[in-house]
Amino acid sequence: MTSDLRSVTADAASSGARKNIEDVLPLLANQHVLVLFSGLPGDEDPGFLQVRFTLTGTLDEQRFTQAWARVVAQHPALRASIHERDGRPPLAVVRRTVAVPVDVRDWRSLDPKEQAAALESLLDEDRQRGLDFAVAPAMRVSVIRMTDTRAEAVWTCHHILIDGWSAAIVLEDLMQAYHALGAGSAPPGRPERQDALRSYVQWVNGRDSAANEDYWRRRLDGFEGAEPLLVDVAAPHSSPEYTARAVDLSEALTNRLRELATATHVTANTVFLAAWSVVASMLTGERAPVFGTTVSGRTAPVDGLERLVGYLSNAVPVRIEVQPELTVAAWLQGIRDQQFEMQSHEHATIDDIARWCSVPGHRRLFETFLVVENFPLADPDGTDLSLSGFQSGLTTASPVTIAVGMGDPWSIHLRYDTQRVSARGAQAITDQFIATLE
Repeated sequence: MTSDLRSVTADAASSGARKNIEDVLPLLANQHVLVLFSGLPGDEDPGFLQVRFTLTGTLDEQRFTQAWARVVAQHPALRASIHERDGRPPLAVVRRTVAVPVDVRDWRSLDPKEQAAALESLLDEDRQRGLDFAVAPAMRVSVIRMTDTRAEAVWTCHHILIDGWSAAIVLEDLMQAYHALGAGSAPPGRPERQDALRSYVQWVNGRDSAANEDYWRRRLDGFEGAEPLLVDVAAPHSSPEYTARAVDLSEALTNRLRELATATHVTANTVFLAAWSVVASMLTGERAPVFGTTVSGRTAPVDGLERLVGYLSNAVPVRIEVQPELTVAAWLQGIRDQQFEMQSHEHATIDDIARWCSVPGHRRLFETFLVVENFPLADPDGTDLSLSGFQSGLTTASPVTIAVGMGDPWSIHLRYDTQRVSARGAQAITDQFIATLE
C-alpha cells in the first residue's frame, strides 16, 4: 500500500512535481507500527478511520468543497503521504497543494429505511476499498443528502496522519471556512504554525528514554502481562470478529457525573478511569488491574500545539488500585495525581513499555481499553449550516474497548471481539459500567 520514496522523487523530477514537496519528515514510532498494518484489507486495518458527522441546514456543495480545500491548505498533515524506502525507516512527504476528493450523493428520493441500508452499504464498500496513504491527500469525503435540510458526511482518513483530537480541530476549521466563504471573507485567524508538526516530531524523536523507562518500570512493577480475557466464552476458536453495542446515559446520570467531577476537583476523564478500573477489577480478579487508555500527546513544549493536526495521541497502560477504604473524593484525586505524573512519560510506545517491564512476548499489556472522547469540537457561528453528531471512527485491536462519547447525551459504546466475549457478556459489561457510574 505504500510506495518507495525513490519512485516519488523520480516522478517529481520527470514531471516538475518536485516543486510541490513542502517538507519531508521522519515518522513517530507509533506511525511505524501502523505502516506494518498497511497491507491488510481496509476493514482489518486498525488505522483506517471513518469520521462521521451530520450537516443541518442549507448545504452549498461548491462552498463545502472549497472549505475543505482551505482547511487542507491550512494543515500540513492533511497534505502528507507515507513512503517506505527499501527497509529503511519510512518518511512522510508533505505536499504544498493537493486536490481534495469530495463526492456528493443525493438520496432524498429514498425512504428512511432505504437510506439507512444504502448508508451501511456505502460504509462497507468504503472499508473494503481501504486507503492508500502513499497518495496525498490520504483522505476522501462523501456527503449524502438525506433531506433538503440534512446531509450525512463520511470523512475517510487514516490514523497514521490524524487522531481524534485533530479530527475535531479539522471539522471546527471546516465550518469556520464554510461560513467565511459564505460571508465573502477570510476565515477568522487561528492559523496553524507551519513548522509546528516538524517541531513536534523532532521533540518526540529526540527524547531521552531513560526517564521513561524508569517511570514505567516503577508503575508496572510486578506486572507480568494481561491474562487472556474470556467473558461467557469457553475459548476463542477463530480470528477476531468485532461487533458493537451502544447505550446512552440518562440526563440525570450525566448531570450527577458532572457534579461529582466538579465537587472533587477532577475531570470527567478521571471519573471514567475510576469506574472502569472497578469493572476491570471484576473482569480480571486483580485489585490493581491494568488496562489501556488514550492520551492526547499534547503536553510537549511546542508552540501552537493546541491547534496542531496530526497523529499526536498515544495508547498507554493505566494501573489503578481499587481502594474501597478511601472516600470517593480521595480516591479520585489520587487517580488524578497519578495521571498528571504520567503526562511526562505519555509519549512512550507500547512496545517499549512492554520491553522495559519484561512482559512476555505472548502476553498483551492489556486486554481492555477505555477511550473518553472529549474532543474540543465547537460549531462556529453560522446561520445556514451546522455540524453535529461527530463520531471519530474508533478502531481498536483490544478484545474489549469501552468508549465514552461526551456529546449530547453522553453515551457508552462497547466494541468487543465476539470470539472472546458473548453478547450476554457484552451486555453484562455495559450494565456493570453504568451501575458503577451510578
